[in-house]
Amino acid sequence: MDIPKLDEFLAFPIEKVRPIVPPSLIFAAGGTRRSAALSGVSPDDYPMWARQRMLETYQMFYAYGVRHIIAPMTHPRMFKEKGYFGDNFVSWAEEGLAGSETLEHYRKAHWKAHMIVAVSNTAKDPRIQRLQALAETLDQVTLEADIHLWYFVVPDYDDYWSWIAERLAAVEKPTRSHTIQALYGADIPPTDLLISFGKPTVSPDVLPPFLWNLVHTYWTQQPSYLLEDEVWRRILYDYAYERSTYRTDKTGREKSALKLPAFWKYGPTIGVGIRVGPYWYPEPFSLPQDDNINK
Repeated sequence: MDIPKLDEFLAFPIEKVRPIVPPSLIFAAGGTRRSAALSGVSPDDYPMWARQRMLETYQMFYAYGVRHIIAPMTHPRMFKEKGYFGDNFVSWAEEGLAGSETLEHYRKAHWKAHMIVAVSNTAKDPRIQRLQALAETLDQVTLEADIHLWYFVVPDYDDYWSWIAERLAAVEKPTRSHTIQALYGADIPPTDLLISFGKPTVSPDVLPPFLWNLVHTYWTQQPSYLLEDEVWRRILYDYAYERSTYRTDKTGREKSALKLPAFWKYGPTIGVGIRVGPYWYPEPFSLPQDDNINK
């Protein structure tokens, strides 16, 4: 495989990049309130500001050839949060994900939006009831299209597994395709690419069951829904080229480690971090010094 240089790749026309883009991906944005504060956006203006940045990023993914975006929207701790956010996040979701302006955006862009509310029993929490009504609105209003946006709402992990078990019990043919259809109402193509934010952690709401294979994960430390085009291309370059190291015949490959032994003796631990104010941040590291690096 011919691997372009990074600077060449960053300058490629989009048509030349599309062949390496997966048909589906998981985009779990985070740090959006932090991003709003850094941009001088008030809490009152935050919902619509965040919505616009979210839609811009989705539009970028679709322009590159993605056809299914799996977008985790809520996790259990959000339903336990107090204060201004805890009191308002459902209202923000109603307006931001299915308000009149957003629905018009879906229509003009020919996107089909879905919302999966993973609740096993009749919800007693009025916030969950409102989100279930929101899911019904999206099913009824948005058009059929070949571009899909999948919002995921997971209020409780234990109940999530009960919700999955209930649907699996009705699967007649134990194939992956039938299982995905039973759970999510459509044959969503599994992905191998996850882009998230902050601490490198995974959970069932971020990685919905049966919708991923061996997954390449990327954790940006730039808080926002908005993913810059260059950052996206750098992820794609790593995803398609730098990580393409697998060989069916690895005979003798281990000997290459002897050329740069310091890299493997003193390499960092990805995931170890430091505290920056109230937040976690990855521990900075530099490449190990090795006398053979330029040989």
